[in-house]
Amino acid sequence: GAAIFALRALVLSLISDPFLAAGTMALHGAAFALVLVGGVTFVSRHAPVDIDRHGRRYVLRWRCRPSVLPCRHHH
Repeated sequence: GAAIFALRALVLSLISDPFLAAGTMALHGAAFALVLVGGVTFVSRHAPVDIDRHGRRYVLRWRCRPSVLPCRHHH
């Protein structure tokens, strides 16, 4: 994904036609998709096993600290 972002930047530096520049958005979309999937995969492999896939336990733990917010749910 990062290589495609770099390719798009290179192509944009070489062209002056606005329609071709707009066409590079296809490269941007592909790069974004690959970076997003790669990032999610990386985090899922390195995240602690005891959390669920959305990390809700950490959010709920933080929100239920009396110094931050009173706990409004029961476990």
